[in-house]
Amino acid sequence: MTEKEPTDLAEVWGETVSLRNLALSLAISVPTTVIVYYIGHAVLVRAVSDPDRAETFSLLCGLASVIICAVLCARLFAPQRVLVDDPVADSSSVEDALRELSEDEGGLGSVADLPPEVVQEMKDLELYDAFARAEEKYRRNDA
Repeated sequence: MTEKEPTDLAEVWGETVSLRNLALSLAISVPTTVIVYYIGHAVLVRAVSDPDRAETFSLLCGLASVIICAVLCARLFAPQRVLVDDPVADSSSVEDALRELSEDEGGLGSVADLPPEVVQEMKDLELYDAFARAEEKYRRNDA
C-alpha cells in the first residue's frame, strides 16, 4: 500500500511540514490552549486569594496545554520526510548530482569560496569531502 505523496509542503523553523497537518495542529492547539487558560482563570480566581497569583497559575495551565497539544499533534501527524540510510545509494546519487552541477554553466565552483558556516554544515552532512573530490576531479578534467 502506498501513501499519497504530500505536495503541499512548507518549511517552518527549519523543518518540512505538510500545510494540511500544520493547519490541523493549529486548529487543535490554539482553541484548546485558550479554553484551558480561561477555564483555569475562572477556577483559580475563586480558589486563590491573590489575583496576580491566579493569573500566573492560569498562564501555567495554558502553557501545560500547549505542551500536551504538541505531544498529541506529534503523535497524530507523522513526519513528512523519508530518511534513507543506504551509503551506496547516497554516494551514487551525490556523485550524479555533482556531475550534473559540474555540467551546468557555472560549474561546481570552489569549496574554498564558501563561508565557514556553510563549510561546517557540509562537513556535518558529510558532503564536504565529496564536493572537494569532485572539484579536484573536474578541475583535472578541464586542464
